[in-house]
Amino acid sequence: MKIIQCEQNSDEWIKARLGIPTASAFSRILTNTGRPSTQSVAYRNTLLAERLTRMPGGYEEGTGFQGTPLTERGHALEDEARAYYELETGRAVQRVGFITDDRGWIGCSPDGLVAPDGLIEIKCKSPANHVAALLGHESPEYYAQIQGQLWVTEREWCDRVFYHPLMPAIITRIPRDEPYLHLLAERLDEFVSDLAATWHKLEERKQ
Repeated sequence: MKIIQCEQNSDEWIKARLGIPTASAFSRILTNTGRPSTQSVAYRNTLLAERLTRMPGGYEEGTGFQGTPLTERGHALEDEARAYYELETGRAVQRVGFITDDRGWIGCSPDGLVAPDGLIEIKCKSPANHVAALLGHESPEYYAQIQGQLWVTEREWCDRVFYHPLMPAIITRIPRDEPYLHLLAERLDEFVSDLAATWHKLEERKQ
């Protein structure tokens, strides 16, 4: 595991993750139910476009995805949610930038490390979706991301924090799912090998 200390969403952070699979998109490689994703080829091509253009998503500067009001709101509330978690649990959170495996081939950006062997992942949902979570509705869309973070960081658990400043927060402890991680490791190896082979073909075309 390698830790790149930088501010998340900074230019250095964007540069560190360009062209490599990251946990936030692992569900495009392996679904939350443990099946190969039909989105893997499209995701591979997106990463190859990033390598060619040196831009996130392969977009030219000033074009492409610039975030949504909901994602911007999540970024704005993240520090508040992290402080709430520390006060509520008594656990200190170490902020990190970007973390890769030893080879630097895959990576993740957890919202914090918790000593000695935990993580936190903060989600600031829309008000209606937060209410749904309060009523017990599960959010499987984050499963691959969180298990992927545990895989990359070699940690044992992640506290998923659903935070809204005007409603009760929800903290859920998610442990490592070893059978799922075994499948994820296999699919990541296949994906990274395919990514490297296809990149080699593109480099040959450039010569």
